Amino acid sequence: MEGDDNSGADAGAMIAEAGPNATILQARRDLNVTYVRARVPRVVVSSRDIYVAVHAFSPPQGYERAEHILWRGHGAGVVVLMGEPRTGRQTCALSVLCLGNAQPVHRLNVTWGEHDFPDLPREGNARYLLDITYAEELSDDFAANLRDYGRELEAVNAKLVVIASTAVWQQYADELADITESIGQPQVLDVVRVRLDYEARRTTMPGGELLDVQALAGIVEALKDSDAPPDYGVSLALDIIAHAESQEELLRFAASWKRWNRYIVDHLAKDVPGSAGERILLIAAAVLGGATVETLSEEAGALSEKLGIAVDPTRVLEGADIRQQLSKVGARRIGDRIYLSARAADHDEVVDYLWEQRPNIRKALFAWITDMSVRKPTDSAESRRLIEVVHRLASRHRWVSAIDVLFNLLSGNRDQNRRAYAALAGLLEDPHVGQALQKRLYDWAGGSRNLVEVARLCGGKVGDNSFTVAVVRLRRVASRAQTAAVRLAVQDALRSHAERTKLTRVLSVVEQWPQHERTIALTGLLDPEWLHAAGHLSTRSGTQGELGLLDPLADAWLWLINDPAAGEFNTELIRGWGRLADVYPATHALAVELLATVVGAGQSNPPIATIFQQLSPDMSAAVIDCLKGKHGIESVGSRTDITAEI
Repeated sequence: MEGDDNSGADAGAMIAEAGPNATILQARRDLNVTYVRARVPRVVVSSRDIYVAVHAFSPPQGYERAEHILWRGHGAGVVVLMGEPRTGRQTCALSVLCLGNAQPVHRLNVTWGEHDFPDLPREGNARYLLDITYAEELSDDFAANLRDYGRELEAVNAKLVVIASTAVWQQYADELADITESIGQPQVLDVVRVRLDYEARRTTMPGGELLDVQALAGIVEALKDSDAPPDYGVSLALDIIAHAESQEELLRFAASWKRWNRYIVDHLAKDVPGSAGERILLIAAAVLGGATVETLSEEAGALSEKLGIAVDPTRVLEGADIRQQLSKVGARRIGDRIYLSARAADHDEVVDYLWEQRPNIRKALFAWITDMSVRKPTDSAESRRLIEVVHRLASRHRWVSAIDVLFNLLSGNRDQNRRAYAALAGLLEDPHVGQALQKRLYDWAGGSRNLVEVARLCGGKVGDNSFTVAVVRLRRVASRAQTAAVRLAVQDALRSHAERTKLTRVLSVVEQWPQHERTIALTGLLDPEWLHAAGHLSTRSGTQGELGLLDPLADAWLWLINDPAAGEFNTELIRGWGRLADVYPATHALAVELLATVVGAGQSNPPIATIFQQLSPDMSAAVIDCLKGKHGIESVGSRTDITAEI
């Protein structure tokens, strides 16, 4: 190994560059650290989703050809399902993969730009699902690489189904026409019927025949030509089951459904000239769901501006008063707050209807909601409702830009921060927009805003799904950590990973980080109080009574000893380890060995005298005895006379 001896001491540490992708640290023994590309994280699709795809699936147009391509084609190993979000593509993909038999399927959480095809798994007999709907950085040779990857999978009897939107896939559709199939949307009544049959097999309730009872005739008739998405059919089926105990219950449910459906049709579906003002008030009342009268009036005016509907200020006093305006749209005033319905779900159904049936106003509606988030309502109820709506747009309607609104709300008051954080944490587990959020986290980690929350997310749900994805983002946050709060958030996130996986695994990763980021990480992971409280110091292994963590902890600390900027951190760690050994005798042996290693490294960061000033007399004596026993006083004395310094 070639390199310069940084310490000038025979027992010191030496660092050398071993090429662009590796660094070598020689301390008590050679430690080779090499940067390796992380494999793509995989998440097991829930057994519930698998069973639904196998036993409660209504095949859409294009299903048979997709199945033929994957299983009876020419050995492609992959099929691409092209279609729009919320049309049942994932259930279709799982059905194609399982081919009638429930079996494990892994979702590949690929962040293109961080990963590429060499990082994808190739396990025999495996079933993989890859969603690229929200991919932003697909390469020009993506099609050729996908075909090659499919052939590799076919060679080991593995299969892959790719889900893609038309916008993303149209550039590759011609080149890969033989493995691409456009998937339609199943009719909502078919979805309701098969879901009722599925639930009937699991319970004692009737199945699809429920749709034939007279009580539900009105619902069936209304949905015959409906283009409602499959998830609406699933929700309706579960509602029907919940009210299927008696004919009377079904009648009450059907009456309520028809009444609300008629409300939607009358107030939002029909072509009614001159109704814009009423509809704006209705939309504002639905989105705000329980806002004060003042807020509703102000936001209705703001929505008018977004929609380009001018309000003549000279006519403000000519219209009906607020009571009559609310009466026209069926809203009610309870105290000083306005509701469309006593059921919170009814407000959401108006939002859903607008998003699905009025696509021409989506951008204006979302711009209005975004502006509201910038204004950050101080009223707790209004703030809660705003976050609920934004979360619904992201999760149910796959409106990825809603993620950015939640991120901006993190900088609001404590209540907004808490609710926005919870919403983002939940979306990380969403099978549809979770990957898009992971990409956003990567970008946010390279910025300067809300870094504490970004680190917390990377220590929580991201890490639950993928350790490698989380630590890449934490390293970016650490590189921009200018405050104690951000540094602590990074350390806490890494500690949570250490508690979920292994401390040694986390240490081996952060030791590869650049010096600034590594110092932040290691000062948190080497903290003796946390190590003891988390139970990492409780297992003995190795020989001569050493704790099993001695080597990895010592190797990690040597990185800090060789960091000129880490003197203050090292001093605090030394003080902490000495204090821990004095309070908890069970940790004494490890603390002594560890401190002796630090002193024996031959570095003066901090100076040796400073090291012993942080320790009690008994601890200092124990460390010196350990040095004599392990290194020999002669080897230590050849660098410096420790006893003279203290």
